[in-house]
Amino acid sequence: MQESEYSDRGVDMTNAVFRNDVGVRNPFAVAEIKLGKTIDWQKTSPGEKRKIIERAFGASYNEIFNPSHSNPAFLYPVKSGSGDAKLCDAAVLKSYISKWGPNPWGNTYSDESYGTFGDPVQGALSDCYFMAALSSLAFASSTKSKFPRIAGSSFDITFYDNFSTDAGGVSKATSSSTVRVSNDHFPLQSNGNLVFARSNTKEEIWPAIYEKAYAEWKSGGTTTEPDYSKICQGNPVTALANLTNWKFSTASVFETKTFATTPAAIYDTIAKACNIAPIIYPNDRATKWPVVAFTYDSSLLGYSNATIVRNHSYSVLGVQKSGTDRYIVLRNPWGQVPPSVIVDPALLNKNRCVLDAQGDPVICYGDPNLGTDVLSTRPWMTISDLSSPDDGIFGLHVTAFQKYFQGFGWVFS
Repeated sequence: MQESEYSDRGVDMTNAVFRNDVGVRNPFAVAEIKLGKTIDWQKTSPGEKRKIIERAFGASYNEIFNPSHSNPAFLYPVKSGSGDAKLCDAAVLKSYISKWGPNPWGNTYSDESYGTFGDPVQGALSDCYFMAALSSLAFASSTKSKFPRIAGSSFDITFYDNFSTDAGGVSKATSSSTVRVSNDHFPLQSNGNLVFARSNTKEEIWPAIYEKAYAEWKSGGTTTEPDYSKICQGNPVTALANLTNWKFSTASVFETKTFATTPAAIYDTIAKACNIAPIIYPNDRATKWPVVAFTYDSSLLGYSNATIVRNHSYSVLGVQKSGTDRYIVLRNPWGQVPPSVIVDPALLNKNRCVLDAQGDPVICYGDPNLGTDVLSTRPWMTISDLSSPDDGIFGLHVTAFQKYFQGFGWVFS
């Protein structure tokens, strides 16, 4: 079966919410390959993380994440477009793979009947859209039990495709295909570490299982050594539909530019996907439906903070309100929030604002118009302290979310 048969059939790809070229690599996973070692990033201090990244890519940390630099050695770890498109082809990915072998983390779950949202960690592949979808599914109250308990030597995973839209504007997959994944055949580095998806919890094998299954499906479902470049970039909303056979509609997918004059309404919109009703403003709300979001693929918006990365997908876990400030709670599929970047003064005006191509402020450091904090430092639910850098979870002020993010959405039953 050819790749075109597994395209986003039936989806209006002229709608920016459904563009299928979202995806950047995880520079921390790529650094492990470049350095030939396994690194426990969660136990590494921010200062040491900076040094490791600098050694791996041969550039200063600020240069690697600074959009004012055009050297591809700096930008390819975090930018998309021609950069990741060139590095995410079959030949390059094959060079990352030293051997194929058993999943080094075993063949069963270690601690949960179902996968947890903190497990999926993106590897050296630009499939953040898919990894974000997995995490959102494992978190949302309506879908966390959709993942079967995985144990054994092989697994049958079903994906759904060929979207059809009814008169009410609701789209749903109308066909499915099942692939079998063997747990004794994964792409490995020379040290035996997984090249691509892995887990924050050792022996939690499901992220690698689902990613390989997706690659097998996109490769035609007939090979045990699939071409992972087939899933290099995609769309997080359609990935959710591929995984669940659930629906999406114009009432569940949105372009953030439509909220330009009322960014606070994004809070209300995402609250509809949360599991507490009626829609009011409690401090914490968690998602009922699995929600994802992604940033623009643009060099004009001043993406100079490594937390908010160009053309990157994120899981949306819920919302938070503190006083008049409203935040969208997100998870980076890299599994951590990288050390902060010192903003290049050349990118800032006198008010310390990053400007867009028209000279309008995208985000301002210390600007009261963006609330007390651009990034929340408060606890959220009982799951995470939003100031922790070691789990990928952070709260972004809704005004900054509206500026940086191009689209968001969810699927529903």
